[in-house]
Amino acid sequence: MAKPDYYEVLGLSRSASEDEIKSAYRRLALQSHPDVKPDNPEAEEAFKLINEAYEVLSDQDKRTVYDRYGHDGLSGMGGAPPGGDPFGGFADIFSSFFGGAATNAPPGWLPGDDIRLDIELTLEQVLTGFTKEVSLNRMEGCEACSGSGAEPGTSPVFCPDCKGSGRISQTQTTILGTVTRVVPCARCRGEGEVINTVCKTCRGKKRVQKSVPFTLNIPPGIEDGTILSYRGQGDKGLKGAQDGDLHVVLRVKPHTRFARRGKELITRLNLTYPQLALGDDIEIETLDGKSILTLPAGTQPEELVTVKGQGLPPAGGGARGDLRVQIGLKVPKKLNDTQRALLKQFAEASGIQFNKKIEDDSPSFLEQIKKGLKGK
Repeated sequence: MAKPDYYEVLGLSRSASEDEIKSAYRRLALQSHPDVKPDNPEAEEAFKLINEAYEVLSDQDKRTVYDRYGHDGLSGMGGAPPGGDPFGGFADIFSSFFGGAATNAPPGWLPGDDIRLDIELTLEQVLTGFTKEVSLNRMEGCEACSGSGAEPGTSPVFCPDCKGSGRISQTQTTILGTVTRVVPCARCRGEGEVINTVCKTCRGKKRVQKSVPFTLNIPPGIEDGTILSYRGQGDKGLKGAQDGDLHVVLRVKPHTRFARRGKELITRLNLTYPQLALGDDIEIETLDGKSILTLPAGTQPEELVTVKGQGLPPAGGGARGDLRVQIGLKVPKKLNDTQRALLKQFAEASGIQFNKKIEDDSPSFLEQIKKGLKGK
């Protein structure tokens, strides 16, 4: 079976930039990760394929070979990776993108980590959408030291070992010759500066954790497992680096009366035989009020009857779906004399023959007299 085009997997054109590839991968990985969709057996395979595509397109050498020779060309490079979860878990996806400085970044440059927030909502909230005030626990710049990490009244100084570059050269002599490599400065840990008197508030970390109010606007029609991303609402970046993002994972609670199928709602209603046979207009409870269910004459048990426009709106807006009512037959466990007599007449008129003899268990006139005498 031919492998799908890696650009199509990530939803990109062949001229996509590195940032576009990274952004598309992050979005798709979050949406299809098996931790987000544990009940979807296809999620794991989709996630593996997304990883595989990203591993190739994010590597310039592999991408060049793939653009020229396709999947066959990659076999000469050891092939594409198997597509497992290189992060080891859902939460690690965020830190795989953020939290480490690039080698050509300014000293101390550190992008903020993404943060995740899980929100549970009801079907009623899916119908109308809703606004929710939440608190985000995220890293913010320290106000006491203005993000310098030094105690107010003092300032960081250039690292004497790396002269503020954050990197030093190490030279080693091996049997192959002299090897020089550039590594982060051990004294300043790659930040290019040292703090002699650290800020008492942030302890030199330049950031502190705060609880920040944030307003979530959840649109109608949200599907279970949807992830809403808010750019720049994660942890604060350092030295001008970009702030992390907020990813809100939405879970829809099961409803006691309605099941969901896309924008359709499904419920069950047990009715009597006369209602099914003769038809009826029945007032029923819907997700947001009451409506009339028109039951045609001759409706069969387990048949689905539609109430137009009483389902859910689709994500992104549009007309509401329908409510589908599955009809059940409600059979009385006990009959009074009149009901029994009428049913027997109906059976006889319909030519229904019972293998079991139907006895009339109503008390006779003599038995009624006896019961009356005993009661005196």
